[in-house]
Amino acid sequence: MDKKRLVVSIVVMVIIIVLLGIASYKVFTTTRKSAEAPIAETPVSEVGTTDWQTYRNEKLGFEIKYPLNWEVLPPIEFLPRIAFGQPGEFGKPGYDGNWFIFVYDDSKISINESMKDSGSQFGKNKKQQVEPITIDGLPATKATTTTSTNSDWRLIEIFIINKGKLYLIHNGAIINDQFEAFYNSFKLIP
Repeated sequence: MDKKRLVVSIVVMVIIIVLLGIASYKVFTTTRKSAEAPIAETPVSEVGTTDWQTYRNEKLGFEIKYPLNWEVLPPIEFLPRIAFGQPGEFGKPGYDGNWFIFVYDDSKISINESMKDSGSQFGKNKKQQVEPITIDGLPATKATTTTSTNSDWRLIEIFIINKGKLYLIHNGAIINDQFEAFYNSFKLIP
């Protein structure tokens, strides 16, 4: 009798282990497929910029348009960036602008290094889509970084390299239908 009970116990354990294996496999493959799903495309902006203001920086060699009711925000000493945002918001806790342009020496930082850091706080939940685009007739790279842990967080970065400078146009991880018109208005000046 004891042998029979031992055999039945072993068979039941094997069945349980097989069922757990099948369930684990299904959960893993479903999770993996959702993690590999492409990032949803942002709809093409139809925002016009004719009534926008123009920011021009001769020293850094570019100009860009920004919404009429926004302003160029005061610089922060330790950051090599120009910030654009809504009046009255600057200085509030956690607010340092909506959109940014960082300008780096391209020999000191690469596009890949910068993209690697984007969204790094999300670890394995970070998803990134990279595509070539053209801005002002120049080849550029658009990187969209998202995370499955926060559906409202979408970082869009545009990288342009020209004459030793890396221009990084950044949406501050704030989804806004005007951002595409903003970065497409970027122009290098002689």
